[in-house]
Amino acid sequence: MRATDGSRRTPIGDNAVKQTVLVIDDALMIREMLRKVLESEGLDVIEASDGEEALRVADEHRPDICIVDVFLPKRGGLSVMSELAKRIGAGRIIAITGGENFDAQTVLELAQPLEVADALAKPIDINKLLNSVRRILPDARPRSGNNGDSPANA
Repeated sequence: MRATDGSRRTPIGDNAVKQTVLVIDDALMIREMLRKVLESEGLDVIEASDGEEALRVADEHRPDICIVDVFLPKRGGLSVMSELAKRIGAGRIIAITGGENFDAQTVLELAQPLEVADALAKPIDINKLLNSVRRILPDARPRSGNNGDSPANA
């Protein structure tokens, strides 16, 4: 696979155990775009369109990383991020926002107590997103491991 600068790079999920990304956004177009980009990097992608669905999907699939829109129906993004951090571990969440009153820095500051790894403003810069994902995933926990943190393990 070629990077935008022409150099060769290894896809993110190019290892024995595919890693899973949960994309949470109420905009279908955003979810589809992120799915396409992340799958091209060798990652498994699951989706949710609202906060309540996101928590159910996270409990069922135990994703390695979550990309979460700050503004979600049925349960707000910051609340969802707080719950996800308890389920998958701190530092495994990327917040995204398209709210006109919020830029990525503001979102990162709001989400800092949740130990969000990064925050990106829409339209999403794909290179920044992939760099964030690469930074988070090298130390992803083994999928078969039981760390006892997830309600799905109860």
